[in-house]
Amino acid sequence: MNPFARTLILSRPAVIATLLVAFALVLTSISMSVISTHEISSADRRAAHAQQTLVIVNQLLATINEAETAQRGYILTHDDKYLAPYETARGRYRGELAALHSELKTDPGQAPIVTELTSLCVARFAEIERTIQLRRENGIAPALNVLQSGEGWQLMNEIRQQIQTIQKQELGEVAEHTASAVAQARAYQRFDGVLLLLALALGGTVAWLLMRRLHDLEGLIKVCAWTQRVQWKGQWIPFEEYLAKRFNLHCTHGISDEAAQQLSRQIANTPVPPEVGG
Repeated sequence: MNPFARTLILSRPAVIATLLVAFALVLTSISMSVISTHEISSADRRAAHAQQTLVIVNQLLATINEAETAQRGYILTHDDKYLAPYETARGRYRGELAALHSELKTDPGQAPIVTELTSLCVARFAEIERTIQLRRENGIAPALNVLQSGEGWQLMNEIRQQIQTIQKQELGEVAEHTASAVAQARAYQRFDGVLLLLALALGGTVAWLLMRRLHDLEGLIKVCAWTQRVQWKGQWIPFEEYLAKRFNLHCTHGISDEAAQQLSRQIANTPVPPEVGG
């Protein structure tokens, strides 16, 4: 085999290697896109989770404020109409605490805060209930004494602090996940750009090789009209040798149907010599 011979178009190993590289580039690009999409989806889910948590704690705070408003109204007026909002708030806050616990039970940083917040809320509603009972049974003075003690204010201050801690942690985690997803998306985008450049380089190289081979094939081949030999580098060589030296193609020989029929007719028309008698 001539080591300097070139294939007619591109060799089979070169074609296979090119296809494998192209497949690897496509597979890598798809993998990066899938990972990037997964990271963005994860950040979206975390943002949705945080939004739901913030809604719950805001509802909880509004419920407690509603109960406080009803408490003050009843103590000052002794009008039972103020007790209806309180009863509604008292029946709602436990469900809101349960929803908050369900949202944050898998978060090791938030679960203890939710437990502490639950204890504070139970204590606050117990204090409100005690003042309402004092107003109903003993008049306004004992209930006002409880209010002026600052117990309810202290409980509400601690409840707001716990809620603010939950809000800060949720918003901080959302910001962290979002920043991480954006950074990874940018990194994947740059990587995809590199893959695109590699694909363009590979395609350009293959196209250049094909154009070069086609240019070689477009040239005229000088063939002897009498001997059917081909001129190659100043020598007249058989066509089979030319294919082997230039394109690394090897020929085998056979006989065509037309040639076989012609040979059969020649044999049939050839006279048989007379036998020599002894």
